[in-house]
This record gives sequence, structure tokens and C-alpha cells, in this order.
Amino acid sequence: MDDFSIDQIQRNIALRLARESQMDRTIDVMSIIQSLVPDSRGRISTEAILIEAQQHGMTESQVDNTLDELARTRMITLGDGYVTF
Repeated sequence: MDDFSIDQIQRNIALRLARESQMDRTIDVMSIIQSLVPDSRGRISTEAILIEAQQHGMTESQVDNTLDELARTRMITLGDGYVTF
């Protein structure tokens, strides 16, 4: 019984850490988006976001996944290589 409890606790901790890490990435990407200057149409290049995020230690797949999640939750709009929010 104790082994099951310890395993369950470890799984819960790992899940919580993964969620917190994703939340940290989301906050970082949103901060990057807000720090970049939009073009005349109010758009920000996804390439500029990626370059800045990579300087913060994020991988391209992490940035892409985060942008997709932000678009899914309608915090941003993705389209044609640009982000609007």
C-alpha cells in the first residue's frame, strides 16, 4: 500500500511540475510578444517571437506548442506567419 501511495505522489508531483513549466513558458512567450513592436497592421512575426524565445532557452517546438495553445484559448490569433492579440 505504501509503495502505491509513494508512486501516486511522485506521479502527481511530476504532473504538477510539467503544468507549472508549461505555464512558465506561456508567461514567457506572452511577455516576449508584448515586448516586440507590431507592424502597421498590429501583427508580430512568429519568426521574431521564435528568435527571442530561443535566446531565453526555449526550443522551436516549445514555442510552436505554446503559440498553438495560446491560439486555442483565443489569447492570440495565429495566421500567415504572424501573431495578433
